[in-house]
Amino acid sequence: MHENNMHLLNGYTFFITTARLVDGRYRGRIWVSQRGDNGVVLEPAVFIETPGALKSIQATKIEASAYAQELIQSRALGTFLDALMEDTAKHYSY
Repeated sequence: MHENNMHLLNGYTFFITTARLVDGRYRGRIWVSQRGDNGVVLEPAVFIETPGALKSIQATKIEASAYAQELIQSRALGTFLDALMEDTAKHYSY
């Protein structure tokens, strides 16, 4: 991972990182540590990878930041986290 950058948007707290792939390109990662819709702190943080892989670290960070903003603005991130929590609860229910 490279340099962490904390961002706050509509109550969500998230970090943008990059990961180097085997072929030398980079993929962005969005680490969500707090939900904005209900204020729940996610422990451990949930990470979402960007769909694309780019040759530049800076371009990868820009793509990941834009992707995070789109997920938050469209409310898709809250829906994704709800579905993830439901899947986790089903997996661990006895």
